[in-house]
Amino acid sequence: MDRKQFILRSLQFSVGSFLAAPLLAEQTQRTMSEPMIDGNPTKVTTFAFGQVKLPYAYDALEPHIDAKTMEIHYTKHHAAYVKKVTQAMADENITAGSAKEFFAKVSTYSANARNNGGGAWNHNLYWEVMKPNGGGRTHG
Repeated sequence: MDRKQFILRSLQFSVGSFLAAPLLAEQTQRTMSEPMIDGNPTKVTTFAFGQVKLPYAYDALEPHIDAKTMEIHYTKHHAAYVKKVTQAMADENITAGSAKEFFAKVSTYSANARNNGGGAWNHNLYWEVMKPNGGGRTHG
């Protein structure tokens, strides 16, 4: 599979996985503030996108996907989605307790938040469903 085919299949997979129910647990939580409720401080946490740890080496999917493509896709492309959605959430004051909450209101966010949130989430799923010697048929 060459890089063009890899990118095309990645996009096809991303569209299909975006339509699936959220399968990943909350990836990261961060404390945003400590508001007062009835005079008692309460921690409020919000979901933050992060990259799942790649569960195999960059070269583990060769000869189907070469190590350099995997490394660039994980360290540059996916990392950029995470960085951009994190910035969009901060800029737009988006808070959500989970990915499910984020995506439940995704139509109210900017294209920047929507697209980068979807890209970050899809790639986390992507890394977890691919595996060395996985085989099987794709949908579509």
